[in-house]
Amino acid sequence: MLLTGRVIILKKIIRHNLPVCCELSGIDCIKFQFLIFAAWAIWYLPISAQETAYTNYKQGIELLNQNQKTEALQYFQKAVDQDPNLANAHFLIGMLMKEKEKWIDALSALELAIVADPKYAAPYIELAKLKINIFSQIPETISLLKKIVDASIKISVDNTVELRKWLGIAYFRDGQFQRAKTEFDTILTDGKFDPYSVYLLSLSLIQLGDFQKAERQLRVLVEKEPFHKKAHFSLGNLYRTVNQRHQSRQHLQQFQEIDLEDEKIIYLEQSIRANPSQASAWLELGRIYSRRQQWSVAVSILNRLLDLAPTNPVSHEVIGLCYLMDEHYQKASQHYQLAVELRPENATYRNSLGSVYLKMDCPKLAIQQLEIAAELEPQNEKIFNNLAIAYQQTDQNELAESTYIRYQKLANKQINSEK
Repeated sequence: MLLTGRVIILKKIIRHNLPVCCELSGIDCIKFQFLIFAAWAIWYLPISAQETAYTNYKQGIELLNQNQKTEALQYFQKAVDQDPNLANAHFLIGMLMKEKEKWIDALSALELAIVADPKYAAPYIELAKLKINIFSQIPETISLLKKIVDASIKISVDNTVELRKWLGIAYFRDGQFQRAKTEFDTILTDGKFDPYSVYLLSLSLIQLGDFQKAERQLRVLVEKEPFHKKAHFSLGNLYRTVNQRHQSRQHLQQFQEIDLEDEKIIYLEQSIRANPSQASAWLELGRIYSRRQQWSVAVSILNRLLDLAPTNPVSHEVIGLCYLMDEHYQKASQHYQLAVELRPENATYRNSLGSVYLKMDCPKLAIQQLEIAAELEPQNEKIFNNLAIAYQQTDQNELAESTYIRYQKLANKQINSEK
């Protein structure tokens, strides 16, 4: 029975792996020998050895989940030494080697993962990244990815998108702009928005002379990613090419502003590394990321600030804003409450807390904060707008109407003063 089972497994390995492997770019004599060794291992490897290999692999996974990467790597290496068909173990070795910037070792491990399982998409994606970004092996990458993309293999939608994206990148780097456009069009037609794919699609269209479509793609990109520096630069140059000078100046100016702010980020990060106790640097960095709507990054930075200065109300206010915009209302309310406790005379903090309570469907709590805020800043139209909403939600219709009228008068006064 055991012998018959191994015959079946051996036939499957030869039938499924050999045709794909022989077509893969870079699969040379050594890789072919590895395939034969894998088949031989299934034939001769004792069952207990396979079980030991899988046990080592599982132990490696547990260690990796505990962030013990060095120990995990050792167990993965043991596993593939005992059973070379463990494709995911090869893949994880490759990823850990990439983290260590051991590029040759990473390349080798990812190639072995593909040989062990030619239908496993993840190693192709990571191998393509290495070949393009580190080794500049563009034609080899195109050949590698075309085989898996063109093969009749069931791959998840996300992996298919990634494979086509990197094939498009490889075509773009190789100057094959029409083929790059085709790949990026395929990704974006499926409803997936990937900023880098949109950006390279627009550059491909520019190279192909289709300025109208390129402009459309770049405008979509800067609308969804308003701090995409390269998109503003490309759009500015495109408008200059078609002699739309006002739009050109506008986007090139935005590029310069973002570029200067990027330099400021680098400066602040260097300052923090040199002196981690600089509260002002942490606060400014958090504010920049909150302006860029990178809420989780901003919160992470500002939490470091709170470790240094837990009673800084501005920190709580900015963290509250980040949580509010990211729709984590409970956490937002906690930080705004702390800001109000630290600065009870600040109408802005109370208005923000009231806004969060409205989001949490707690209009009575909102009214408590907003009525005090209105007394503190009777000319702030935003407070009266929120207060009118809160009154309406508690069925205090007369108060809601009179408060809304007050809001409209203040808003009109503000508009007239700006004219």
